[in-house]
Formats: sequence, structure tokens, C-alpha cells
Amino acid sequence: MSTATAEALFATPRLDVVFLSPDQAVEADKAIAGAPTFYKTEFEGEGGEEAPPPEGFTADLLDTPPPPNISKAAVFPLGIREKGKANYIGLSHLILGYPTETTVFMGLLVFAEAFQKKGYGKELLTGIYDWTRPQGIGFVRIRVHPKHEGARAFLDKMGYADLPNKLSTGHLVFERRLPLVED
Repeated sequence: MSTATAEALFATPRLDVVFLSPDQAVEADKAIAGAPTFYKTEFEGEGGEEAPPPEGFTADLLDTPPPPNISKAAVFPLGIREKGKANYIGLSHLILGYPTETTVFMGLLVFAEAFQKKGYGKELLTGIYDWTRPQGIGFVRIRVHPKHEGARAFLDKMGYADLPNKLSTGHLVFERRLPLVED
């Protein structure tokens, strides 16, 4: 899929959403560097020491193989920018049709802290809903570290339910059934 196609699929009024390629990975790493609370919680070192985000976080994300029986074409590593601007303010990683045909799984959703609590997360999710509904997608699942209190509160506000089973990594999974039209 070309970057232009991904942008058209996920465009929102304030956001340009780019299907990330390896040549964009270094620039996209800046979104993670702008989210130290996220990174510290996800990758806290032994004994609680904080480690800076490693160079290549996004490149590693791009190299992550899809789950078994899922095509690489169903994996969408996304860079999020403010409309018309070059710098990435967030990252997301979607897998269409996982774990069921009617589900989108979001393994990563992070915005640089300067862009949190400004409605960008809600706007991105609404864009994803609008794109997936006509394709028969009825559910969105999002992976969240149990210590990410802000993310949990955001998803609760957005109508997501915390599913009872955790992933083998200890992460929680939140799910929302998509409304026929945005509420």
C-alpha cells in the first residue's frame, strides 16, 4: 500500500496519517521520544530505572512479523502528524482482521505528551472507525500496559471495555463494538 493511499484512508480534519516506511522510521522515533511516560511504563528497566527510547524503535516496529495466519498486507504501522506539518506527533500499529475477521487490533497507540488531551486520540479513533465500518469491521481492540492509567481512563471515556483476559505479556486488552454511526 502506498503512503498516499494510507493517508487517504485515515485522513481526519486535523491529522495526516502516514503508512510508515523504513525511510520514515528515524523521524517517527521522535514521537516516542516525546512520550517519556509511555516509554518508561512500557520498557522500565530492572529495578525501576528509566531507559531512554532506543534508536530504531520504529524500525523495529516495522520489522515485527504479523501474527500467525495474518498477511503482512493486514498490518498498518502508522505515523501521525498534524495536518500539513512534517513532524510526527504519534504512532499507531493496526492489524486488520485480528484476532477475528471483524476486529481491528491496535498494538500501539501513543501521542507525544505535548499532544495528549487535545482530542487527537479521539479524532484518530473516529477516523479508523469511519474507515473500518464499511469493510465489515465491528470491533476495535487496543493493547494497554496495566500501569498506563491515562490510557485506561481515555479508553473508558471512549466506551471501551476492559476484557477479562490479559495478553501473555501482561498487557490489558480493551474492546469497543463499533456503532453503526459515530455517537
